[in-house]
Amino acid sequence: GVTALIDRGGLEKAIWMMPIDTAAAVLKVLYEQREATKQVIYEITGISDIMRSATDPNETFGAQKIKTQWGTQRLQRLQQEVQRYVRDLIRLKQKFQGQVERFQALSHQVSKYVAPQVWESIFSGRRQAKLETQRKKLVVFFSDIVGFSSLSEQMEAEAFTDLLNQYLTDMSRIALKYGGTIDKFIGDGIMIFFGDPKSKGTKRDALACVSMAIEMRRHMLKLRKQWAEHGMTAPLQIRMGINTGYCTVGNFGTESRMDYTIIGKEVNLASRLESEAEAGEILISHETYALIKDKIICRQRGSAQVKGFRDPVPLYQVVDYRRDLGSNPSFVNHETEGFSLYLESDKVRAEDKERVAEALEKAASKLRGKVSEVSR
Repeated sequence: GVTALIDRGGLEKAIWMMPIDTAAAVLKVLYEQREATKQVIYEITGISDIMRSATDPNETFGAQKIKTQWGTQRLQRLQQEVQRYVRDLIRLKQKFQGQVERFQALSHQVSKYVAPQVWESIFSGRRQAKLETQRKKLVVFFSDIVGFSSLSEQMEAEAFTDLLNQYLTDMSRIALKYGGTIDKFIGDGIMIFFGDPKSKGTKRDALACVSMAIEMRRHMLKLRKQWAEHGMTAPLQIRMGINTGYCTVGNFGTESRMDYTIIGKEVNLASRLESEAEAGEILISHETYALIKDKIICRQRGSAQVKGFRDPVPLYQVVDYRRDLGSNPSFVNHETEGFSLYLESDKVRAEDKERVAEALEKAASKLRGKVSEVSR
């Protein structure tokens, strides 16, 4: 029957009209005899797909083939649409990622113009960029360098700028270490406060502020040594003033241009204390002294009549941590002509301690030798 169908040329039509199982059997025979018949009847590779798609074994092969081809074409169109959607999503993702990276870069640039705490509170949604203020108890700090203005007249502008930027960078790093909010730079002056937008409680804020001031004073000794190595012989020293009290803090200005800062008489007093301080001195108010006296040794320095205050203001001079003035202090500093020593023993790495001890012993041996020669 197969040969007759081939001879009559009606095989294709006959196969289309056969039930699926019968058509598959015929095509299998044709496939096995394809060398003898020398004819290519169907793409045998498609038969298995048509057989799997069939739900009714009595359905004709041709009808199922049409359904399968239509389903395949529809599936191909759906696949093409999905692929197009995937490509569109990838492009959108890349575009979005680029915008995110650009936004991050811009926000990083903007963060350099405001205190990190303020930037973080705005971008986290805890604070709105609008004109509003509140009353809070803050610890306020002012500092400047004694003799810095006259130094600007003696140095080249470029060298002076580098020196100032190094100083402000180092002091800002110390301020952020202790959680201070940097309000502004005024030439070589720095204004910092503790207690907003984050506070650890007034007592801990006051201790953090005074600890920051002590570290700044110590760090100034390092800077003086570095500057001296570059030929600057002026013995620059920092002076500082600290006060604690209720201030008005928030955004001041206009809707289009605002400044996050603090105002009030307690702010003015901190500035006055800084002006009263001697070179290398940290002056604090009685309110601050009462909060930190259990951790920090202070010396009463009388009182001063300061502008804007009717009564004399008691002054207290910060000496050092109580732990560093005992029998085993961790901080040692001594300077005289031909000799400079700055040691923070608790910060010396374990692997460096032996070398530091040998250097000190060698220096002591040389000094003792010089003393013996003079005595003879």
